[in-house]
Amino acid sequence: MVGVRHVGGVVVTRRIGHSVPSQRILAVVSAALLVVAHLGLAVGWSVERLRRVLSMLAGVFLTVVSGSRTADRTSIPDIGRTVEMTAHAAPWPLAGKLTCLRVALVAHVLYEQFGVDADIRFGVMRKSGVFEAHAWVECDGAVVTGDVSNLDAYAVLEGKQGVRAVR
Repeated sequence: MVGVRHVGGVVVTRRIGHSVPSQRILAVVSAALLVVAHLGLAVGWSVERLRRVLSMLAGVFLTVVSGSRTADRTSIPDIGRTVEMTAHAAPWPLAGKLTCLRVALVAHVLYEQFGVDADIRFGVMRKSGVFEAHAWVECDGAVVTGDVSNLDAYAVLEGKQGVRAVR
């Protein structure tokens, strides 16, 4: 099937127009927040500052797009998948630039908006002498965005105060 990919073990399509209304709203809000996340990191904002801005904008965007600051609870499990799908479907000039950090920040903020207890994780590892970093979101111990095959190889950084992103 054209446009099908696996995200977090779930098959999703890139055809957002054929999704349920709450998922379309979530995709539109995700796309806007991903652009803000990309620009914020590009100008050198700290992760914490960007998270605060994204949180404020998420509330505004959800209210404007859906008429409510909260969505129906059926869309909650799809937040992580929708943000990842939206990031992977991004056109030029954002194609390939919506990294795990941007996706994790947006997903984390949206989970917070819907009242879901989610944790954003930052991890580091050395691979063949090269330093690598990764960001992902967990809900109830399950990875909901940023799941990679070697996730256990990353040493999780505790606390996020003062974390700055590399452009």
